[in-house]
Amino acid sequence: MKAAPSDSKSLIRKGGILFDRRLYPAAREAWQEALVLAEGEESPPDKARALNALGVLFLAQRDLEQALDLLSKALAILLESPAPDQRLMGQVYFNLGSVHWYAESNRAGLDALRSALAIFEAQGNRLSIARARLSLGALAILDEDFEEAAKQTAAALEIFQEEDQPYFSGIAAKNLGAIRTAQGDYLTADQHLRQAWQLMKEAGDLNQIAYTLTELSRLQLRQGRLAEAVRSGHRALVTLLSDVGTMDKAEAARIHYLFAEIFSVRGDYDKSLGYLQRAMAYYQSLGMRRELETATNSFATMQAARSKAAPAVSRDQETTGGRKGIIGPLDSSSPGGASAKSRRALVKEELHLKYLDTFFSLVDLLEEKEPYTRGHSERVTAYTLIMANELGLGEKDKETLAVSGRLHDVGKLTIDATILNKPGPLDERERLLVQRHPVAGAEMLRSTISSYEALAVIRHHHERFDGGGYPEGRQGQEIPLLTRILTVADAYDAMTSDRPYRPALSHSQALAELEDKAGTQFDLNMVDAFIRCHSIG
Repeated sequence: MKAAPSDSKSLIRKGGILFDRRLYPAAREAWQEALVLAEGEESPPDKARALNALGVLFLAQRDLEQALDLLSKALAILLESPAPDQRLMGQVYFNLGSVHWYAESNRAGLDALRSALAIFEAQGNRLSIARARLSLGALAILDEDFEEAAKQTAAALEIFQEEDQPYFSGIAAKNLGAIRTAQGDYLTADQHLRQAWQLMKEAGDLNQIAYTLTELSRLQLRQGRLAEAVRSGHRALVTLLSDVGTMDKAEAARIHYLFAEIFSVRGDYDKSLGYLQRAMAYYQSLGMRRELETATNSFATMQAARSKAAPAVSRDQETTGGRKGIIGPLDSSSPGGASAKSRRALVKEELHLKYLDTFFSLVDLLEEKEPYTRGHSERVTAYTLIMANELGLGEKDKETLAVSGRLHDVGKLTIDATILNKPGPLDERERLLVQRHPVAGAEMLRSTISSYEALAVIRHHHERFDGGGYPEGRQGQEIPLLTRILTVADAYDAMTSDRPYRPALSHSQALAELEDKAGTQFDLNMVDAFIRCHSIG
């Protein structure tokens, strides 16, 4: 399926719509085609727009090197233009600031964001001014310059509120809450974080809800309200996993680091070290050097603490704010400590945390064993949930897809890594071993997942609509509906990703393959639904 010929501007708009839907391969193809057309049309502004858009796409996928290269090229074109589009130049500087923020290049980030702010102020673009100040505040947080962070973030919040922007007001309030926590102003921090939580719930942004709950948990930890800290951290992790398949791994790392702090205060050093190990692994994979160094130092400290009895807490420590004031394993917000009801709730929270730990362990093990699948399960989950929305499915079905999508390949843990990563074709013995992984995965998860429907999706995700699949050779409607959805999403992501034995196909090539095999390998209705998800009205 090939898009009809179009001009670069309409392709840039089309890519933006697809990007907002998180259909990244399709967005990338539209913007790459726009770039080629802009070059042919000899239109430097449109070329800069396409480069900027592609830079944002790679930033979203955390490919910072590619993002920096593309955005730098866009900026060079604009700087060479006799009459550059100032609005676009401001956006490019802003995006470059974001890249440098993620790359921990704070000085370069400040320079880019200040350039963006100067352009936005010259134009009188209040919302862009507020966004630039919000980002400058975030950079100041990284530098632990909390006075500057508070100044920039408060200025941004004021503009967002005046312009009736509840979503961005929520982000600014969340950041102010984090700043006030760091400054020890816990009352104000609590007010800002609860304001942010309410605004984000209304906006329905799951990632921002998770970020806010993480900061609330951190505040509660500093106040010694451990039961509440566990509860907020647990809710943050669950919310993060509830997003449409695009779990923010950096935030998952931060939450795990936070749990390491909580359980170290309770004296549960083994559990704390386990959370720290996962946080360190995520920070390392994401190239977050500063956070990795902090977590590594904490790990060494924790190992030392585990090897000897924890020292008694001094009277001075009990009355000092921050972490030193945390003295007990239970919620100290009331004179009588935690009630029986809150104790039961805490036990329930921690039991579910054990389940989540198992979940993360399985995903981590699979990515370590088969590196090219890194991110595959999350992308497949995203596509299945987008299809579920297109098909009008309910929340229960979406929850089933969220679980089975992320764990559908876990049975590959039973297969030798040399087979999984073999660059050439598999021999018969190897092929039979690989074909066992759906059943192996369902059996592995039987004692962990209570959902029969999710287990069925995992078990049957390699069945074919014409009955030629495995493990049971089911066909047509014998294959569960949710499985038929996942098989399309799984195949599309496999085709649009690099594999040891072939490079990735383009979005159009992959869609053509799905259409060609609709009615044989795939359910025609599910392929049609997937194509509709990419339709631009």
